[in-house]
Amino acid sequence: MQVHVLNYVGNYKTRVSPGYCDEIAHYSPQLQGFILPQTEERQPTLDRHSRAITPVESCPVTNIDAINDPRLETANQFIFILEQNEPNRNIYQTLVKEIDQIVALANSTSTGSYKKEFTLIVHNDETSRVLLSTYNPSIFIEKFKTLVTGMLYNGWLSESMGLWSIVQAQKSNIKPTAQVYYFTNQMVKNVKNITRKWDIIDRDIEFNFFTIADGVTTEIFALPAQLELVQKMSNGRIIPLGVQENTLVNLFGDIMPMTALTTDNEKYDCHTAPFTLDAFVEKETQQTVFQFVGTGLIGISIQDAAGKVVPFGDYTRFQNLNFKSVNIDTSKFTAGKWKVSVSTARGGCQVSVRHQSTNGVIYGFTDNSGQDVVNSQIPLQRSATVQNEMIYTAVRIKQPLSVLRAISSNLEIQLINRARYDMPVSYQNISVLKRDAVTCSYNFMTPKLSIPKKELTTWTLTSFDSIGNLILRRIFYYYQHSPADTSICHGGQVDKFGQCICPQRYTGEYCWDRICAPGATLSNGICSCSSGFYGDFCELELMMPHDNATTVSEQMSSQFSTGSMSLTTTPSSIQTSTKTCSGFHSICTFLIVSILSYFLF
Repeated sequence: MQVHVLNYVGNYKTRVSPGYCDEIAHYSPQLQGFILPQTEERQPTLDRHSRAITPVESCPVTNIDAINDPRLETANQFIFILEQNEPNRNIYQTLVKEIDQIVALANSTSTGSYKKEFTLIVHNDETSRVLLSTYNPSIFIEKFKTLVTGMLYNGWLSESMGLWSIVQAQKSNIKPTAQVYYFTNQMVKNVKNITRKWDIIDRDIEFNFFTIADGVTTEIFALPAQLELVQKMSNGRIIPLGVQENTLVNLFGDIMPMTALTTDNEKYDCHTAPFTLDAFVEKETQQTVFQFVGTGLIGISIQDAAGKVVPFGDYTRFQNLNFKSVNIDTSKFTAGKWKVSVSTARGGCQVSVRHQSTNGVIYGFTDNSGQDVVNSQIPLQRSATVQNEMIYTAVRIKQPLSVLRAISSNLEIQLINRARYDMPVSYQNISVLKRDAVTCSYNFMTPKLSIPKKELTTWTLTSFDSIGNLILRRIFYYYQHSPADTSICHGGQVDKFGQCICPQRYTGEYCWDRICAPGATLSNGICSCSSGFYGDFCELELMMPHDNATTVSEQMSSQFSTGSMSLTTTPSSIQTSTKTCSGFHSICTFLIVSILSYFLF
């Protein structure tokens, strides 16, 4: 936070505005705060083991943001979205009863500080509201109990404003990464459309949908199509709940720390014959959770990579008729490719495997093989060109250096038919090559490849060590607008690769970030100005006329008291289209006095 101290009539007044600390100036129009140039004075000594075998040896600019990207860690914000639907009351009563224990799972405090944020959003079929957001777990627990216990229900809903709650959750995600727990009833068959581009889901948020049984719907994957898409492209979960669940603590314990998705398969008919699949368990994981979804789950069996039968009943932490969560101590078994089989009493089933791991993976997309500042989403979705331009996929793998030196990695892209998630089609299988890990935060890069303009794709990275052990496996879903949509870019302009072309004084992947004038900092999309400056970009300087015999504070006091204060402004060196006071002196004086009044009173 930034604290501004102002002197008015001999009294000091303070105002607090948001801000952040950064070693690199945010105002540079080329180097936008999160990237670090390699200057002549700062040429690193290259580790011969990390030298690139791709077309580039090193990166001229290092993406320092990617070094400690929050997506490589566990969640820092936990967002509860509750649908104000009368049949959900019993589940919410269980949440109220156990919210102390659920919050405690987040490990949200350390000595003298709060480390996590907690948010509560509610919606019905007309509105969505953020009721609460706080770092203090005690305050969240107390207010959550009060608000949810006293929550008004809107009868039996058949549709909701759930998409607006999804937008609200992303706007509230100020401490990524975030996990969202969205509770909905299976009777809600539709979510109202909204004009904002709700399907632009940030890569640093995960939406998990708890679908509460309505006693009628037999398809346990029943989610409105929009919510199903949000769940997929955020690597979230579908978790069917009964009308009454007496406890949810263990379920949250199997969700909150598990951020690494290694297996995600489903079949639309698990009743006629068992669904048999390969599940992937990495070496040296902290925890591994298998989750099964299906109508009337039966016949589950698990074998490790050595063929040893896993007594999954001993590790089952939460279950109902249609869902089972199994938290396995994989240190007692052989890592690698496991065999899983499951059947249902009716319909399809899904199996997912997630790890709690200190290792992580993030992707980026760029048209330049030497680039380290990359797009987090596939940019081609914004290009309307007929020809599909080839681009590079940058990969950051977080592993100990000794492991990185020895691993070999492969990336598989699959095409997903949203009408049949159980029938992915392999599109491309490509080796991932090492880059210079000293100058490039994204320490791996694919050769140039053609990314299909397909609405939904999966990207699966698999890494083995020199003796064939499975070290890493990660699955990510990517969504692309179809047809191409440039409106997401501020200014609506893109190059042939679909990368946004930013208007003057804007930067970032979508050109949403302002380039603030020297001395100012960007915080939550707003330039926070240093003393004596104002404007959208802090590009205007506030000048106080004074003579040598009178101090500024004395003259301010005198002129405010007599009503004769005269203010002028001069623009700073940054170019701007904002009008200065030249020719509009009386109007500008009024505006500036209004601004000062806002801060002083």
